[in-house]
Amino acid sequence: MASNKNSKQVDPSVSTSAPKYLSCGYQIYELEKADNRYKCPYCLLIMKEPIQLTECGHRTCKGCFESRATDTTDDMMICPVADCDTKFHKSQVKIILMFIRSCIFIHFKDND
Repeated sequence: MASNKNSKQVDPSVSTSAPKYLSCGYQIYELEKADNRYKCPYCLLIMKEPIQLTECGHRTCKGCFESRATDTTDDMMICPVADCDTKFHKSQVKIILMFIRSCIFIHFKDND
């Protein structure tokens, strides 16, 4: 039997069944049509409790950011936006208010 040198070995200690971080953002109908400026670069959902990184101005979900900030050993982080690579201290953020005009929230009433 011939061995395949190109086959990849799977490390049994690495679990791929559950993500390391939870997605904190909002899942909405037709998310792919939503404006990218309202999407968190970590979870790729609509930002929930958005914060702004003061060094570069990019925004993320507060929960997504905080869960990653707790994992830093030197309190320094890198902006998650592609091609940004700005380094900053994890305390250099500010909470912002964001109003999304393009989302419609529908409440379904129970038929009790």
